[in-house]
Amino acid sequence: IYRHNGKISWAKQLPYLSLGLVYIGLRRTVINFAIAKTVVDLYAFLERIPVIFQSLGLYFQKLIFPQNLHMEYEVAIPSSGDISVILGVIIVLSLIFLLFVFREKQKLISFCLSWILINYLPVSGVYPLNAFFSEHWSYIFSLGAFILAGWIAAKIIAKNKIMVFVVGFFVMLLVGTNISLTLKQNQYWISAENFYQRTLQYAPESPRIHYRLGLLYLREGRIDEGIEKTKQALAIKPDYIEA
Repeated sequence: IYRHNGKISWAKQLPYLSLGLVYIGLRRTVINFAIAKTVVDLYAFLERIPVIFQSLGLYFQKLIFPQNLHMEYEVAIPSSGDISVILGVIIVLSLIFLLFVFREKQKLISFCLSWILINYLPVSGVYPLNAFFSEHWSYIFSLGAFILAGWIAAKIIAKNKIMVFVVGFFVMLLVGTNISLTLKQNQYWISAENFYQRTLQYAPESPRIHYRLGLLYLREGRIDEGIEKTKQALAIKPDYIEA
């Protein structure tokens, strides 16, 4: 936060606030594209609050253990007592608490925590999007977590030179593991059919994936298979507009 003589300088923050207001205005008008109603539109803001916390916990889980990645997460409205919601609440409260503790002592920590919270907000579900959760939405706000992790590693090494080998080992292990996972993930993108078939393993009730696979079959001349997949999409969601 910008300060002048110990006080918050709102004038210096005005450009950022204005930019946010302009974006909201554009989203409500010019770039408010007419799209089919999604599951998110079916719930009011208060009903979406548990998902806001649940999704944050899921994002951190995917950042730490990037397993079973795919494009069609079927996140349903959980109860307020759901363990994933409680975990999300703990994460949010912890980030806010640490932000308060380090707001003056460590500016970098304060910046990273603020970055995570502020950049998570637009994809949290506060404003209805076309889904409750999507992996690529974490790209921006996760930068704060990575910078913070790098800073912590640097501090550990600075205090004990021997730790450079320990930290280096874990970094190499992390890099190697992620390279392996990336190569494995790339195999799923070899063909569109392979991609959709794998996604259906995680989201068998997704009308969109059934329809997209059916459309692919029709384009390849596999008419019977294409019609069957389109019927499956409509059986799951009879009012699915694309089909």
